[in-house]
Amino acid sequence: MSDTPEPNTAVRKAPYISVGWMERFFDVIQRINPQIVDNDFLASIAKGNEGKVLSALRFLNIIDSKGKPTPHFPNLRLVGERRKQSLKEMVNEAYGDLIKEVDTSVATRDDLVNYFVRTCSYNQNQADRATNLFTYLAREAGLTLSEEAISSAPAPTPRDRPDEKRRYSEQSQRTKVTNRKPATTSVQTIVNIHLDKDTPKELWDRVLKILGEDEDETQ
Repeated sequence: MSDTPEPNTAVRKAPYISVGWMERFFDVIQRINPQIVDNDFLASIAKGNEGKVLSALRFLNIIDSKGKPTPHFPNLRLVGERRKQSLKEMVNEAYGDLIKEVDTSVATRDDLVNYFVRTCSYNQNQADRATNLFTYLAREAGLTLSEEAISSAPAPTPRDRPDEKRRYSEQSQRTKVTNRKPATTSVQTIVNIHLDKDTPKELWDRVLKILGEDEDETQ
């Protein structure tokens, strides 16, 4: 029996994590340069979903299997054209099979979704999200995408961004307070007026008018 290990035929499945998590990861590493990217580091980025983000970062070769930053990592902390070029190399490596098979310059969103359904055995929801992430990364990297694919890509929502969700919630609360109608206060006053036969007729008329009485009926 041969001791030669069998080749690894496992299919590398493209990640379908939230675009907002990836955006926040890029934001955080501009301020922090970690030695290890693990669950603790990602807790503020995707609380409860750290494992999904770790898998995505490994797929993109941003970190290795042990969470150590790869040579791509420090380049992602750069700005301008240097960063864009590094992103382009990263995307071309990670999504090489897609880019070879699909002409992204003319491919529609449906073409991209169908690619992920077929090659990763994803359902439509998973393929939609994988398409969102690829489209976001490709645009950041300056790859050429069709106008249809760009225009159909959804923008990150407050649910995707923890910080945006918090601001959205605070804004909603402020709006509710601002639009709240002031409470109506009811005031009841008892006035005692003493009238007799010597009271001038003009005063009687004023009192009766205030009370809504018909002068003719009271006479």
